[in-house]
Amino acid sequence: GAGLAIYDLIALKWAHERYSAEALIAREPALRGAPVRGGYHYFDAQTDDARLVMRVLHEAVARGGTALNYAPATDLLRTADGAVAGVVVTDSETGRTHEVRARAVINATGAWADGLRQKLGGEKRLRVIRGSHLVIPHDRLPVTEAVSMLHPRDGRAVFALPWEGVTLVGTTDVDHDGAMETTHTEPRIASSEGEYLLEAARNAFPSLELREADIRSTWAGVRPVINTGAKDPSKESREHALWHERGLLTVSGGKLTTFRVMAHEALRAIAREVPEVSRIDRRGRIFDDLDATASDAARASSSSSFDALPDAARARLLGRHGAHAADVAACGDAMPIADTPALGCELRWAARAEGVVHLDDLLLRRVRIGNLLADGGEGLFTQIRAVAQPELGWDDTMWEKEVVRYRALWKRGYGTEFSA
Repeated sequence: GAGLAIYDLIALKWAHERYSAEALIAREPALRGAPVRGGYHYFDAQTDDARLVMRVLHEAVARGGTALNYAPATDLLRTADGAVAGVVVTDSETGRTHEVRARAVINATGAWADGLRQKLGGEKRLRVIRGSHLVIPHDRLPVTEAVSMLHPRDGRAVFALPWEGVTLVGTTDVDHDGAMETTHTEPRIASSEGEYLLEAARNAFPSLELREADIRSTWAGVRPVINTGAKDPSKESREHALWHERGLLTVSGGKLTTFRVMAHEALRAIAREVPEVSRIDRRGRIFDDLDATASDAARASSSSSFDALPDAARARLLGRHGAHAADVAACGDAMPIADTPALGCELRWAARAEGVVHLDDLLLRRVRIGNLLADGGEGLFTQIRAVAQPELGWDDTMWEKEVVRYRALWKRGYGTEFSA
């Protein structure tokens, strides 16, 4: 309660409210039977991180940027005196390389940032931490709002939140000791993490009698934090840091909610090499104006598909696709995919215009049905194939190859069989 009061005072608004145990359970009946003494209601923001990234990329390209997929920077170009002057980019599908020279190089590669820094002889400064999640069908864990609960084992905050028609339970904070190659690997939840999250959910929602069989899928991600040597990964600071080393500017650490602050600080740090960045309006919008986007996109559309959508669907497409919202709607199928909020037109648009190379790109990182449906959406492969094959130009052999790859990747990184 004290923490929420401080947050509200900083924001200059009083937006939280205290509830008795009875009032809290009345608001979230799934909590009935839990050791609840009371709680607070407050407001926060929610996003789909993959769609956030895609919208940033689309709007950056529209403003003159270039985005490459499956093209990691694998080495640094150096001048005679050892200063960084560019990068070597490798096509991870073919192995071909290309040299890209630049006035400034910003290493904003998150948990992989130390890899480039070490090519200059720098010591590792980052600690890679894994956060894992359980995906549970909403009818088995029917929360209408995000529920923050303290784990009975160690007092850590764990959340159960409604998201895209399912309920997520997460997250963990453990050191990630797995492979950190840039492609073709996925972090995966460990058995200890799965048991930890399920224990939290059972404690908070005892009347639901949740079991491992209720878990529809899982996923894990890695985050970089500045390594201070704290014994508990959860105690490491989430502050970001910048390091300027022989012409390579690295920005890492931080959180999703501070990505814009981090970007502005990085740009200020290279202003001497690239003076034009000083003209960037640091108080402007992060994204294009949605009101303008809505009308302009609808007028530009070759059909009235966008106007015909329900309000919720229009809001979904505008938020996720910005200026392309009407183009997405014009792809045709405006019906939800199975029991998810994702629309059929989003699947076609992703295959057509969002840099899809593999089936997992499409189903896990563009349209998230691989996270939301049982067995990664395999029951819909016939319908998905009808969309993906012609849009991606895959023949039957390529489709079958991608299905085999996807099944193995999903089972290893997103399935319900936890690693040791």
